[in-house]
Amino acid sequence: MSGTAAGDGTSAAPSARGLLLVPMSAAEFEAFVVRTVREYAHDKILAGQWRSESAEALARLAVTSLLPDGLATADHHLYVLRDADTGDRVGSAWLHFDRSATPPFAYLNDIRIEDEAQGRGLGRAALVALEGAAREAGCASMQLHVFGHNARARRLYESAGYRTTNVNMRKDFA
Repeated sequence: MSGTAAGDGTSAAPSARGLLLVPMSAAEFEAFVVRTVREYAHDKILAGQWRSESAEALARLAVTSLLPDGLATADHHLYVLRDADTGDRVGSAWLHFDRSATPPFAYLNDIRIEDEAQGRGLGRAALVALEGAAREAGCASMQLHVFGHNARARRLYESAGYRTTNVNMRKDFA
């Protein structure tokens, strides 16, 4: 886990608007996994992809398969996003560097700005900071997935220069 682009994991990387990317502690990681599993299961249910009875187990399997060694999983970087002025936690992010691809790219597995911190430009600041970390790690691009029902996130990504590369669509017959 790296808190800086240099990868030493010992300090926080500053970004625009006074946002810091701080490596997660073990306790923060445990809370992150619980929340991520819950929210991912909910999103998959809303998307009509999973049934509520099995969604949490499927989400847990998805997260643990991507992070088999937890915080020590190679090329996966889990951050707490902190306000540089106050030190307050304002969100979290999970970034993966795929160095096997040509050219290497970063994949943003998860980003979350806490509800009470939204609307202050911190999502955009987090993207800038994460993109900087990816560039410094030698990545040529950053990719992400966004659920179709998450219009707010889609607007943020589009306004930050992300373009649609795939579209899945569904029509329910009930």
